Amino acid sequence: MKRDNQLFYETQVGTVTSEIVINFLDKYCQNIQKKLS
Repeated sequence: MKRDNQLFYETQVGTVTSEIVINFLDKYCQNIQKKLS
């Protein structure tokens, strides 16, 4: 049971981390496009 909880926890952390990275890259790309245009 403990192992299942750990897997669930790691999956949640991975998902949240991915969303943060995607949001960061999205804002970063928008800033670059503003500077270029």
